[in-house]
Amino acid sequence: IPEEFPKTPVSIDVLVDLVVGAILKRLSQGRRHGVAVLAEGLASILDVDSAPELRQVEHDPHGNIRFAEVDFGGILKRRVRARLEEFGVSLTVVDKNVGYELRCRPPVAFDREYVRELGFGAIDFLLAGGSGAMITRQGDDLVPVPFDAFIDPATQKTQIRLVDTSSTTYRVAQKYMIRFQPSDLSDAALLSAMAEPTSLTAEELAQRLSATVGTYFTAANDER
Repeated sequence: IPEEFPKTPVSIDVLVDLVVGAILKRLSQGRRHGVAVLAEGLASILDVDSAPELRQVEHDPHGNIRFAEVDFGGILKRRVRARLEEFGVSLTVVDKNVGYELRCRPPVAFDREYVRELGFGAIDFLLAGGSGAMITRQGDDLVPVPFDAFIDPATQKTQIRLVDTSSTTYRVAQKYMIRFQPSDLSDAALLSAMAEPTSLTAEELAQRLSATVGTYFTAANDER
């Protein structure tokens, strides 16, 4: 997700090598299959000089990228496939834009309970004479938040609520993923296992991934 990248814009090569690194990490564990889920918002933080395909991206009247018009999955798939071939790895890579199929799925138990409470809170708020607010659930309470509170005074647009990457929910989710991390570049045993299915030595693989992933995150952390 974009919030994982502290410094923008980001070269598409960094994103490609993070995905390729994760694939090699899975291969080292005997897993020749996997799913990489990438938020469409990543397209908004990429350096267009590293991905010329994004230069002609359409924007709406508010200046926001029309993500539906961006073949982000296709762009990334072709580059990931090319990098794997460059490393001597032959794998099938398929892109899939998950949109309406996910949004149109039947609600699960959590969804039903959540919207029932919000609906109750909305009617309760209106019957009490309230207006101009959105009902939110905060802990066990239903709290009306005035619409004005959502407006960024500088832009006069709705504030964008970013994902808190330090939250427990986010950290738990990460722990259950097999991901390539910059710290993996200093793990000699892991790099050796990752290099095995490639045509590169562990040292060559470390050098190639360090040039993109390592360089980016080192520079980003130095600026913090």
